[in-house]
Amino acid sequence: MDQTTHIDVADSSATPEDPAVPDRDSVIDGALAQLKETYERRLKNADRLEHGTAIRGYDHEGPFSLSRFVDSLATTGFQATNLARAIAILREVRDHAVPIYLGFTSNLGTCGLRETITYLTRHRHVRALATTAGAVEEDVMKVFRPFVLGDFRADGRDLYERMINRTGNIFIPTGRYTRLHLLLWTLNRRLARTRPPGDARVGITEYTRELGRQMELMAIPRREESFVYWAYKQDIPLHCPVLLDGAIGDVMYYFRRESRRRFAIDATEYQDLLIDDMILATAEHGAVALVAIGGSVPKHMICNAAIFGGGARYAVYVNNATEADGSNAGAPIDEAVTWGKIRAGAQSVKVEGEAAFQEYTPVAHDARGETMPETGATPDSGPEKKTTKE
Repeated sequence: MDQTTHIDVADSSATPEDPAVPDRDSVIDGALAQLKETYERRLKNADRLEHGTAIRGYDHEGPFSLSRFVDSLATTGFQATNLARAIAILREVRDHAVPIYLGFTSNLGTCGLRETITYLTRHRHVRALATTAGAVEEDVMKVFRPFVLGDFRADGRDLYERMINRTGNIFIPTGRYTRLHLLLWTLNRRLARTRPPGDARVGITEYTRELGRQMELMAIPRREESFVYWAYKQDIPLHCPVLLDGAIGDVMYYFRRESRRRFAIDATEYQDLLIDDMILATAEHGAVALVAIGGSVPKHMICNAAIFGGGARYAVYVNNATEADGSNAGAPIDEAVTWGKIRAGAQSVKVEGEAAFQEYTPVAHDARGETMPETGATPDSGPEKKTTKE
């Protein structure tokens, strides 16, 4: 038989009423008294932020003012404050005539931000553009016929049967590609015919410039709505290293097969042009500004080129990617500092959000109607004059 010690709880001399065992209320009262003492002691030395910026949104009483609304973003908090910071940075960039390198993903050409990019290009508010194939070809497609607002939840099988492609909540009928293909085929024939003997290559940035020229040669009526066209007219480089990743590449594939011509795209040309220009712009102006709307190749392209100029002194990111997966899209500005893409202490901010909702970022620095130094133009000086009533 095991020799164990038996403890009879009933024999314990302690009872709930025994003063040696505090009751429930005494424990709580003691804890609250100690918390009060600690709080009052800490409160004596607490920072009351008497001189801090008060959180306050836009005052909607009275007539609406766009300039006051933009100013109110700074004190709204969250991403509105980051957006205001982006606007302030771009105003400083404008005031000091710092060259802007604008990188944007293809979906900006798909949606209505395409018109913003056209405006910035037409009025020479950017020194260079960097994007992907979708933005280039869809910008051109829209000069023929518009895309159509659809639905994020539209049935895929039904759209496929109707030959309607969907990008988010934007519908793109397959027939929209017909005239684009004709334009591209005509362009390819012209470029192949005019190549120097023994050299059938055409550079990527040369190709995008000639695409703008082709719209002029074919007298396409709505070409002035296109940023590809205005990049050509204003001699602004439009870099697109993944130019063949889309309809342009599809047409190029058929063109090379059916024409039996040794015609090729030179992928090294844009790199030389962009890096050389970044070095020269930094030497001439003492600084460059990077504006990356979205992630992907365009963001990395302009950031990587900035290394050769000693890093950018101004940077604005707009995207909704996180850094958790180590992607380039989600890489924060401080990570770019470690690579020398952006200088330590640079004027910089990341606005986290979907780009179409943050349209103020690239253009709101001009919302007051102030004169831009590059051209002396104001928002109302273009051919399609619009008036904002405050």
